[in-house]
Amino acid sequence: MSKEQACGRGDGLVVKKITILVPCYNEEKVLEKFYDRMAPIMNSLSSYEFELLLVNDGSSDRTM
Repeated sequence: MSKEQACGRGDGLVVKKITILVPCYNEEKVLEKFYDRMAPIMNSLSSYEFELLLVNDGSSDRTM
């Protein structure tokens, strides 16, 4: 579910980029909680650069 690729930073360090694909279907009530739980984890791993891709799969609520 995630993809890693090396990315250069200005300070000469190599950072791995991780893309997390999250399919969403009628998740309006939990998306904010999901992000609130994921953000501290992603921020704590400074040697990685994260990208979250949230994909709405035809939700009937206000998922996105």
